[in-house]
Amino acid sequence: MVFAIVGTVETVEVAEGDSIKEGGILATLDMRPFDQQIRQAEAVLTNAQAQSAGLYEGPRAAELVAARSQIQSAQARLDQINAGPKAEDITATETTLAQAQTQLQSTRDQLSLTKTQAEAQVTQATEALKSAQASYAQAKSNWEFVQDTEPNPQQPVLGVDPEGNEIESDVVNAQCESYYAQFVQAEAALRQAAQTVQDDTIAPEETRKAEIIGIEAAEQGVVQAQTALDKLLHPPDADVIAGAEAQIAGARSQLDTLTAPPRDSA
Repeated sequence: MVFAIVGTVETVEVAEGDSIKEGGILATLDMRPFDQQIRQAEAVLTNAQAQSAGLYEGPRAAELVAARSQIQSAQARLDQINAGPKAEDITATETTLAQAQTQLQSTRDQLSLTKTQAEAQVTQATEALKSAQASYAQAKSNWEFVQDTEPNPQQPVLGVDPEGNEIESDVVNAQCESYYAQFVQAEAALRQAAQTVQDDTIAPEETRKAEIIGIEAAEQGVVQAQTALDKLLHPPDADVIAGAEAQIAGARSQLDTLTAPPRDSA
């Protein structure tokens, strides 16, 4: 038995020893590979038909409008480059530059003032700490003096007796409590003053960092405004003009491709 085409046998319809009638089916081939080949051939045919139609069909109206619009846009850009900047554009850019320069000076003044105020606070806090230290030292001395000797530290001697002996001024309980209270208050004030100095010392460093960052940002604004003005006042660069001309040429080439007469594929 010989098949007209080469393939894989899917089923065998007769067994060994069976009688065979003329025209009867002996075996069948697996048709799936051939179905796949048919689908591939149909896809190739569809693609070829689409390419062939593209050779003879004219461009769509929307494509022509878009191509012409690209040419006009590219030409307008080239014309603008060759014509140079408008007076109002120069004026607006000069105004922007002046504003950036004013902002830079204002930033410098404001940040410098903030830094000076922070440094002044440290100075004030330091002086307050010195005063608190002196008050604490005096209050501590008074309290220790009362505890050790019991005379009044503010007026230890009332005078002398007829024999010339000093008469001590002893403190009463109320005065003793007062000296202790003064000592406690002075100690608390000293701690508060020391904490204030510690807190205020951080501020000047932060303001110095803020001053650097703020001025750099303001200076960058001036540089950008100056660059924009320089770009307007200087003649266009040859590379810029060449780039604009290349865009026009590319847009025209695209339009020529769309409007070219259909080619015979034969």
